[in-house]
Amino acid sequence: MRATRHPLCTALMLRDLHDVPVDTELVERLARSFRRLLPKATRFMDRVYASLFAGHPELRSMFPSDLGEQQAKLLATLNLVVEQLASPEALLPQLHELGRYHADLGVRPAHYPLIVTAIVQAMADVAGPDWTPELDAEWRDALTRLGDIMLEGALDHE
Repeated sequence: MRATRHPLCTALMLRDLHDVPVDTELVERLARSFRRLLPKATRFMDRVYASLFAGHPELRSMFPSDLGEQQAKLLATLNLVVEQLASPEALLPQLHELGRYHADLGVRPAHYPLIVTAIVQAMADVAGPDWTPELDAEWRDALTRLGDIMLEGALDHE
């Protein structure tokens, strides 16, 4: 069995692991599960924010009253990440910039795990019986790593 790396490595990790190939099987599992959610994108995005605000109503004021544009941005970002998982190095600058942008909006490191949980819960709700404990763990890990990359960009900005 050959060694592989997670497609979402921080720039610091990537520096040490650049010669290790991306785990293409993980890339395909994440992409396949995400593609299954896309026909239910509206329901998925509604569930993300409903879950986030139900658990953390104090965060509601950080978002516009009409969530349509915010939902479209989140879905587009997730789609971009999934499309670029096979060549994640191209994602780093974009995710760093996104992290800087979010920091300027007042997003703090403690907020990242909250949105990860909301996204994974929404994925599970929308996917129904297709959702497995393995997918849950893989997505939770991928989204946490995504947040780490964004935080890396935010910290570089400060």
